Amino acid sequence: MIRRFNDRDEARLIDMMSRAFSVPVFEPEIVQEELKGSYTSEGYWENISSEYPLFVDEVDGKIVASGALDGNEIKKLYVDPDMKGKGIGSGMIVFLEGEARKNGIDEVKLTAFPFAVSFYEKHGYVASGNVDTPMDSGIMRTVLMKKKI
Repeated sequence: MIRRFNDRDEARLIDMMSRAFSVPVFEPEIVQEELKGSYTSEGYWENISSEYPLFVDEVDGKIVASGALDGNEIKKLYVDPDMKGKGIGSGMIVFLEGEARKNGIDEVKLTAFPFAVSFYEKHGYVASGNVDTPMDSGIMRTVLMKKKI
């Protein structure tokens, strides 16, 4: 069930993020450790939810996905690695696009990690450029994507 994040979700969301960032998908791997450190710190998700709407998908009391909508930008879409390939991420993306439509938005954008580009392309997103983000541990490359909804 997808719903708004609340402060009682933070520990379960941190648990999911800890597992999600344990799967080696980032280059350089040290960037992954830096992201994991941020995304699993106490108060991080509560702070994010005060900036823009943050949603979670809960199955059997377990947080299995997160996603946010900041204006026309989809952010923080992550899926529990144990749930990948089960439609959880697709459900979240469809939900967030629906929220955008309710707000009168006809085009959404997002920044994707390279390993996730094919997922977004399957959902009709088109790459529109690359972004290299300097981090303490190295350069994190992401792909800008957009979609008319």
